[in-house]
Amino acid sequence: MTDLHGDLASPLSLLVCIGATELILLTFTVLFLKVALDRWGPGRMKGMATRGEADKLLGLTLLRRNRALIRPDLYGKDRHERSR
Repeated sequence: MTDLHGDLASPLSLLVCIGATELILLTFTVLFLKVALDRWGPGRMKGMATRGEADKLLGLTLLRRNRALIRPDLYGKDRHERSR
């Protein structure tokens, strides 16, 4: 008869593997919840048009003409003063 107990993992290595697996699962769960809440949660950004919707509605000419109003952080007059 063969010795079946020689191939088993030690209790410490079993606990380390279980702990690492639990840590990985917890990390992925937290990341998934953050992404889901950013997209569908109560703190999500509401009322923003996609790039295609804005282009379709305003057209490229109007978007470029009004870019300082649309994105003052990128194209406004005092954008260099804020970044300092």
